Amino acid sequence: MARPNSSTESLAQTGLLAALCVVLYVLGASLPGVGRYLKLLCPGVIGIVSQRWGMRQGALLAVVSSVIIGMSVGFRELFIFALLLAPVGLVLPSLRRKGLRLEYILYWLGYTLCFTALVLILSRLMGLSLTEFIEQMSLVHYGLYGRVYQGMNISAEGFAAVVSRWIWALLPVLSLAYGAMLTLINRIVLAKGSALLPQE
Repeated sequence: MARPNSSTESLAQTGLLAALCVVLYVLGASLPGVGRYLKLLCPGVIGIVSQRWGMRQGALLAVVSSVIIGMSVGFRELFIFALLLAPVGLVLPSLRRKGLRLEYILYWLGYTLCFTALVLILSRLMGLSLTEFIEQMSLVHYGLYGRVYQGMNISAEGFAAVVSRWIWALLPVLSLAYGAMLTLINRIVLAKGSALLPQE
């Protein structure tokens, strides 16, 4: 159970973990290769604060980190952090409990809305229509996993066309897959990180 979040200790720990969150994200956004995966650990950091001091304090960490990230690496990264990573961290402690089926459904629906909003915002920031943005992202994905699709005789243009045509049906599936991946990774971060903090 979360403890009251008005103490000096809670603010100190939140500030320290906000700094860690920003460092992980900025390094992840700046380093090539494996370094880019560092930012995927941020939800676990937010989850530590949400579990220890409550969701309000976790939201404070997310807002502060979002602003600093936006000032450091641009508004695009601010929205990615705020809509793709922060929601997972805020609900992560609740998702550790068993038997809360309704919470899982609400989480998925809420995350789908965040995921969809992020797609629309990024397309606008890049000056592209939604279709153009989806086609561009599809080609980037194909560039990473092209061998798999080539083995199934799927061309880059054909792949992009199918994704663009079915994007509104695919968004809930993609949000579920991405949210599930982040949740599984950051459950470990939450468990290990919480154990490292000093206990009362």
